[in-house]
Amino acid sequence: MAQNVLAGMLNESLTILAVRYTQASPSENRSKLLVVDISNLLLCIAQILPSICNSADEIIGLNLNSQSKILRDIHAKCQELLICLLLRGIPLDMLYKVFRKGMDSIEILRSRSAGPSPWIVFGLPHIFPHYPKCVSKLSDLRNEAAIALEIFVMLAQPQPNWALLLKVK
Repeated sequence: MAQNVLAGMLNESLTILAVRYTQASPSENRSKLLVVDISNLLLCIAQILPSICNSADEIIGLNLNSQSKILRDIHAKCQELLICLLLRGIPLDMLYKVFRKGMDSIEILRSRSAGPSPWIVFGLPHIFPHYPKCVSKLSDLRNEAAIALEIFVMLAQPQPNWALLLKVK
């Protein structure tokens, strides 16, 4: 029950924060602060997320259609925040070069068919030193990353999850 309450609170908070950050019109000096705020927010959510997930697949956003609605919403809002971070944090000349090639060439704006959510790769840099593209299930990840994610989930559970312990072992 505590996981459901935390998930609901996180989802509602993210709704408010995502809307405010994406609609903000900061001055030039404040825009740097906005980028730092969004970065910190994504890093914090990546640390909180295992507390509401039951498996590593849920943390990295694999099989979003089979996950709970709240987890899908959290991943979607974090992805919006990452795009906001990139659009506000990239220097204007680089942004022009990227968009000059066309919207179809921007991979982060396309719908994701496989691989972990880009925002979680950003939020857990110690687990994902490089972006793994060809991941359709957890076993496609490097062994160290898959085990680390499962242990991350196991340690964040409110009570021992013996089935998860056997899976990690």
